[in-house]
Amino acid sequence: MLLPPFHPMSIVAGLIVWALFFVIIYGGTGAVCGVAPPPVEQGAFTWINLVMGIVGLLFTLYLAWGSWHCWRHAPPFGQGQEHQRFIARIAAFVYAFAAISTFAVALPVVLFPPCV
Repeated sequence: MLLPPFHPMSIVAGLIVWALFFVIIYGGTGAVCGVAPPPVEQGAFTWINLVMGIVGLLFTLYLAWGSWHCWRHAPPFGQGQEHQRFIARIAAFVYAFAAISTFAVALPVVLFPPCV
């Protein structure tokens, strides 16, 4: 993670990573399906789904780690750093939301056949 957990930009960093994942997963699937679509008979067991599943897992784990990192490194309550604590805790919730959203987007990509 490049930003400290209490940096204001960390509040939206999780959603930016999720948006990047969304573009990669659907843009990549569309590009591959336009160039070399797998046979329909394979169903969901294709190399495209395998790659997209691994990418989805890596992004989900990174966002979950970002949530844990922001939550753990928030300053303790009552030490005069309430604004930093607030930013870190909100960033942790946003990272967690982005991790759940990434998993929700990756699940259909892995379970359904591509290029249909």
